[in-house]
Amino acid sequence: MINYDWSALSAEQFSKQMKTAKEGNKPVIVSFLGGTEEMVKMAKMLAASGADMLELPIGNPPLEQLQEEIKEIRGAVDIPLGIKIGPNIKNIPEYAKGIERAGADYISGINTLGPVLAIDTKTGKPLLGSRFGFGYLSGPAIKPLALRCVAEMAKSVKIPVIGGGGISDGKDAIEFFMAGATCVHLHTAAILKGLGVFSTIVKQIDEFLTTEGYDSLDDIRGISLKYLSEEPSLAKKTPEVAQELCNGCGVCERTCVYEAIKVYDGLARVDKNACFGCGLCVTLCPAQALKLE
Repeated sequence: MINYDWSALSAEQFSKQMKTAKEGNKPVIVSFLGGTEEMVKMAKMLAASGADMLELPIGNPPLEQLQEEIKEIRGAVDIPLGIKIGPNIKNIPEYAKGIERAGADYISGINTLGPVLAIDTKTGKPLLGSRFGFGYLSGPAIKPLALRCVAEMAKSVKIPVIGGGGISDGKDAIEFFMAGATCVHLHTAAILKGLGVFSTIVKQIDEFLTTEGYDSLDDIRGISLKYLSEEPSLAKKTPEVAQELCNGCGVCERTCVYEAIKVYDGLARVDKNACFGCGLCVTLCPAQALKLE
């Protein structure tokens, strides 16, 4: 969780520090926010100081208003402009298409989730000191939501999608690539694990590609989208057990509230008549031995 009431460097302050930001010899993407006229002014200042790209993080403004802001900013600078959306947008495909039509060069997501609240049980007070004690949630808890949002964006637009939200390791990153992300972003993991997490994740991605026989990320980018049907299905899907993977740990039996899975002789067995098809066991199986039909 991060504090609800936070402040950032002004565009003037950051522009003065741009030289330091560029010492890493990597593109500098600057996130900025304000009123429309203020954002146009900031965009010009940041571009002039050396920013390579600009990113506008949004909550849930009216799409028409956002499109006008994008057009205003897009017309003021000649460096790439991206829009980072939040998870609270009801119709992400419509929103993403509108952002693309307005002239954004890429779309990114997701922002943090909230407001949220945590309580100090010793004092009864909120843990964070912001207004009402509210904060915003980031990290692994938001990854499943972020992944769904990224998939919806990738299916809706032709511009690049930068995906993120809860990426902690190479496997997380691979999921976002498979959901259609052009590239990925992460922040919380670097805070909690240190800057070495970046090289670790890059190494894990390379190892995955080699182990699974892929030549590059292009081979996996968006491969999951074809399985995400837009038509609802009411057909019940029951899990199949891969016997060569099942280790008989019993997690599936313990967590199945329908008593449809039992472990016999070290192997999970599914009673398809009792199974409700909820899929919980598939998401919990540590050996990945369960797959839905």
